Amino acid sequence: MSSKSRADSPKFGLMDRLKKPEAAADQPPAAAAESTGAGEVKFTSYLDVDLNRRLQIHVATKKAQKKPGQERVSIKSELHQALEEYLERHRQ
Repeated sequence: MSSKSRADSPKFGLMDRLKKPEAAADQPPAAAAESTGAGEVKFTSYLDVDLNRRLQIHVATKKAQKKPGQERVSIKSELHQALEEYLERHRQ
């Protein structure tokens, strides 16, 4: 296969699989969300509301203080680190 024909065809034929249904194409996104009930964002957390808010603030503060080259700051990484420290302190 020459480089010319490779450039003209969709890479690996993936574009053929990305067909949109006609019904969804006719509706604007807001109307489609209303009809399916998907207009609301649902978030489930096992944390208490106050604890979750405090964690969000803690992570946002650490992100603001982060220097280039430091480890990534995220809720997942903070919870992981806190759990590891807790389990090490309470090791039997």
